[in-house]
Amino acid sequence: MDSRIGRASWSPEMKKMFIDLCLEQVKLGGRPGSNLKTSAWKKVREEFNNKNLTNYDQRQFKNY
Repeated sequence: MDSRIGRASWSPEMKKMFIDLCLEQVKLGGRPGSNLKTSAWKKVREEFNNKNLTNYDQRQFKNY
């Protein structure tokens, strides 16, 4: 990943959406242990970026 990519800017609405998307993936079985599956992270990232017109990468989500 490009180390020049900075921290994501999170509004309160974006934080809630991120948490809701993660919870949705957990309910769908996307977290068999203590972490989301790669496929679940991908779904969260794609849906979040589409709804917020952002282009956050995996690192920016995991560092939230």
